[in-house]
Amino acid sequence: MMKNRIRLYRKEKGLTQAVFAKILQVTQYKFRSLENGKVLPSQDLAIKIAQILEVSIDEAFFIEENRC
Repeated sequence: MMKNRIRLYRKEKGLTQAVFAKILQVTQYKFRSLENGKVLPSQDLAIKIAQILEVSIDEAFFIEENRC
């Protein structure tokens, strides 16, 4: 399952969800869904998020392995 650390890095930058959504040019609803892991970003959007947060894509997004 794909997870992300968008909220952590966004808060470190002092950005609200509304401001970050505006920077990304997406709706607040879509941004909340991205941040909560309900939807996956396109490759272009993932790159843009990582650039704005000044982290690598691997730091912003990661795969959580299921433990059986």
